[in-house]
Amino acid sequence: MKNTSFFNIILAPFYDNDAFVPFLSPPFGSYRNSFNLNSAFTLKFCRGLHTNKNSSSNITPIVSFDNADTQKVEILKETKGKVGIYRWVQKNLNKSYIGSSSNLTKRLIAYYNYNYLVDPKRNMLIHKALLKYGYSEFRFDILEYCSKEEVLAREQYYLDLFNPVYNILKIAGSSLGHKHTSETLEKLKERAKSRKFSPEEKIRASKLYTYRSEESMKMDVVRMLEINKAKGQRIKVLNTLTNEITYYDSIRQGAEKIGCAHISIIRNIKNQKLLRGIYKINYTDK
Repeated sequence: MKNTSFFNIILAPFYDNDAFVPFLSPPFGSYRNSFNLNSAFTLKFCRGLHTNKNSSSNITPIVSFDNADTQKVEILKETKGKVGIYRWVQKNLNKSYIGSSSNLTKRLIAYYNYNYLVDPKRNMLIHKALLKYGYSEFRFDILEYCSKEEVLAREQYYLDLFNPVYNILKIAGSSLGHKHTSETLEKLKERAKSRKFSPEEKIRASKLYTYRSEESMKMDVVRMLEINKAKGQRIKVLNTLTNEITYYDSIRQGAEKIGCAHISIIRNIKNQKLLRGIYKINYTDK
């Protein structure tokens, strides 16, 4: 297709809607909501400058957060109640993961949940990377907001475009709230009850669910604290009752000592309110 400075409008008759759904790259993705795919024709808007599927360098995120640790509150606020495509980027290695969700807030709360990341049933590369490097080493991008109906198609577009390293599966897929009928659930329960496991299978299952000892999980917590100590933001805490000043190497370390969530410290630094009516907290280079 030749490069042009105007839109070519192609009237294409079709009988199978799925065969003609257009995958338009931004900024034209928003036009797809106005198409009536149940009509006898579909309007396909094309532009020569956007026909190169591999021009990933031309994609600019809608919003980007350079530090997924200290900017957690802003990330959750930005994505509240929205549907879209997101990307985690390990800044030093430039490795990324692309995902989508019909409830971005719920998905992100899970990402910031330590127990969710270490759950052996999930075993995802992005979870291991977040645990290994810490949130402060990742940038979080929102590539696009869209409707629930088109979220998987848009995720697939970006998977094909960027070929992210942390995505083991390169095909976008989700049940999007699919529920089994009561009859199917009963059949699944009966099948599970009647299944017999060999001694070898029982040993493997036992190792799968018990290899994460309490000591091992505590070691992971300590390791993440050490990562944040090395790469985190140092803070100064003033006890306004005693005028005692204490310095901490990271927000998480301060939160652990004070006995609060690290999000509370970030929030209080931002709005300059006293934490618990006592502690005045600021970032510091000392």
